[in-house]
Amino acid sequence: EETDKFYDTCYLSKCRELYLETNKSSVVNAVSKIIETNDGLICIFDLTLNQIVVFDSSGEDVRTINHTGRGPGEYIHISDVTYDKSTDELLCLVDPTAIMHYSTNGKFLKKESLDNYYTDIAVDSQYIYLYNYTYTNMVTPEYTIDCINKSTGEHHPLLPFDDEYAPFCSIGSK
Repeated sequence: EETDKFYDTCYLSKCRELYLETNKSSVVNAVSKIIETNDGLICIFDLTLNQIVVFDSSGEDVRTINHTGRGPGEYIHISDVTYDKSTDELLCLVDPTAIMHYSTNGKFLKKESLDNYYTDIAVDSQYIYLYNYTYTNMVTPEYTIDCINKSTGEHHPLLPFDDEYAPFCSIGSK
C-alpha cells in the first residue's frame, strides 16, 4: 500500500527542460523564483537585478519587467513576487512597503500600500498572504502571517508569533 507517498502537484505538476534565449535584455544573474502563468509564460524573478524576465513557453525572451524608480508604478526594490492565477497578475512585494500589481505584459495596474514590513508573498483565489518580518525596528510581531482578503481588503493575522523564531533565526527571508 502506498499511503506513505505524497504528491504535491501544486508545486510540481510537470517537469521539462527549457533552453532560454540569451541576449542583452534577457540577462538573469540569480534565479530567485520561477513562475509559470496561465498562458504558459515563464517569469524568472531575479532579486539581485531587481527585475522579472519573461519568456514564452519555448524559451524566447518576451520582456523584462523592471520599474525601478520613485514615480507612479515604480519601486525601489522587489522583495518577492507571486502570481495570481485568478486575476492573471504578478504581485510584487516592494520597497517602499507595498504590493504592486502588474499584468504579465508588464503594465502597472495598481499599488496597495502596506503598514508593516514583509519579506514574502503568496496568493490564492481569495487571499494574499504576507510573511511578517521577525524583528522590524527591534520589535517582535504578535503574529507571523498577515492575510488580506482580496475582495474586502481586510487584514487578518494568522499564526501567533513564537518567540523561538526571534530575533535573528532565519535562513534568507524564511
